[in-house]
Amino acid sequence: MTQSTSKSLNTKPRSKRHDQQIHKPFARRTRRGASELISTILAAGLAILVIVAAITIYRSILDTYRVTNLTWQMTQMTGALQRAYANSPSYDSGSLIPVLDGGGDIPAAARRVASDGTVSIETPYGGAITFAGDGGQDLTITINDLPEGACEKFLEGFVGLAASQSDLESVSISATALTMPLTRTGVATGCVAGADNDTVMVY
Repeated sequence: MTQSTSKSLNTKPRSKRHDQQIHKPFARRTRRGASELISTILAAGLAILVIVAAITIYRSILDTYRVTNLTWQMTQMTGALQRAYANSPSYDSGSLIPVLDGGGDIPAAARRVASDGTVSIETPYGGAITFAGDGGQDLTITINDLPEGACEKFLEGFVGLAASQSDLESVSISATALTMPLTRTGVATGCVAGADNDTVMVY
């Protein structure tokens, strides 16, 4: 038998060390791949937490802005009507929005005009605001569809104030009268979850 044939028929098993040298790089590659996968998952999780936190902060800032804007609008319009009727023994009966609009006292952001030219007033939350006189000395303001949080934050500004301090005689939410003067507990109980808090204030 020739030497070349002898080499080709050599069936001597490879040593264990030889096998380890072959497979060891693959083992290191597998561990490195698992480590990279874990790092990717952790990075993705962290990114999700950052996004969620950013959304929460944004919503909080937006809600604060809306409530602040609503409070400012209501203060401006209520004051304008009280000044307009300061020398009158009574308010006109019916909607007083034309009086506000005629005096240019409806904030541009809240003013809406229908196709027939009818002017209405809208909150930053999309609900309607109405001002109505009773032909006497009562001014009734209705703020429709306030979310729970907005309802509470808006009314907190009136908590503890007697009628002599704010001219506010009564407050009801969705036809349920609140005890006057307002308390934080009463406001929190009256403002319910959802966006159905129709708030009626009588001055």
